[in-house]
Amino acid sequence: MAHIARVDAAVALSGQLDADISLDPGDRGETRNGDVAWTLHDPGADWHLVLQDDALPIPQFRRHVTAALLHAPETAVSFYIGTGRPLPVRVTRAIERADRDGNAWLEHQRMLWGVAIAMPTGHIARFLTWGKLCDAAYDRRIGLYWAERKQLVRYTWPSLVDHVDGPTLIKHPWGEPRCRRVAHGVGFPKVWQTGVTRI
Repeated sequence: MAHIARVDAAVALSGQLDADISLDPGDRGETRNGDVAWTLHDPGADWHLVLQDDALPIPQFRRHVTAALLHAPETAVSFYIGTGRPLPVRVTRAIERADRDGNAWLEHQRMLWGVAIAMPTGHIARFLTWGKLCDAAYDRRIGLYWAERKQLVRYTWPSLVDHVDGPTLIKHPWGEPRCRRVAHGVGFPKVWQTGVTRI
């Protein structure tokens, strides 16, 4: 999922992961471009993953994603936990509890970041149809879809992707973020079959 302003980064990421690119020429916007990216799924696959052009995957990313999704419930799964907005204090406390308890998963009723998200392919057509009636932002809309199905969103801990700490292309009402736009921690756990920590 890429913007024309970051086409070089998108091509490099696509080559690294052998992935398709949904390129916004500048007039789609994040939500519409995200919808196009979700349509690029293999209908025979169990899951589809959409990464934004400023994602920085860990080495052997595909292998670790596959291992994680073997233990994920049927909901949206984020592979990124950010340090900034939203809920920075709650997220930090949840990570501390997850570390204490040895948990490789966090969960919340909202999708907090859109950097790298997977969804079961069986839900993609329903999500896109439902999304036509929802004008929420890209990541928030994904969380709302799953909330209507009474499913919490999952987050891998640590994050399997980091985030380029550069300026955003999204115009936020509060202006440019004043904090770093990076993951709390990047890597992978020893095992994925653990408990879950609530944010």
